[in-house]
Amino acid sequence: MNINGKDYNFKFLFIKKIKKELTTDNTPGFQVLMQGLLTRDVEIIVKAVKALISQDKAVSDTEVLNELAPVFENDGKTDKLFDDFLSGMIQSGFLRQMTITFKKNLIKELEMYKNVSQNMNDKMEQQAIEENIKLQQQHISHLDKLMTRH
Repeated sequence: MNINGKDYNFKFLFIKKIKKELTTDNTPGFQVLMQGLLTRDVEIIVKAVKALISQDKAVSDTEVLNELAPVFENDGKTDKLFDDFLSGMIQSGFLRQMTITFKKNLIKELEMYKNVSQNMNDKMEQQAIEENIKLQQQHISHLDKLMTRH
C-alpha cells in the first residue's frame, strides 16, 4: 500500500489494531472497517491508515492527517485512496480471506433483504429496503471488481 510515496505492508498487527479501534458493542471492527471503506467514510480511512502506519511505530492523529492532507485536498485521489486500501487488503493473505468472508456475508444479507422486501406491505419500509438492496449490490459489485484485479 502506497501513501504519498511511502510503502506500507499489512501485517497481522493491523487487524489487531482495527479490532481494538473500531469494534462496537454490536459490530466487529473488521465489519466497521469494510463498511466504512465501501461507503467512503473519511473517519474510518483515517483510523485505518493510522492502524497501518502504526504497525511499526507510534503515530499521532496529527501525523496521520498530515500524511493524508494532500490526498484529501485532491478529489480524484480520495476515491483512489479508498480503492487502494481495499486492494491492499485483498492482496494480503489473511486479509484477503477476511474480505472474501465479508463479501459472502453481504450476499447473504442481500438475499435476506430481497426476501423481506417481497413480503412488505408498508410502501415506505419497502422503499427503504429496496434502497438498501441497491447499496448492497453496489458494494458487492465493487468488491468483485477489486478482487478480479488481483
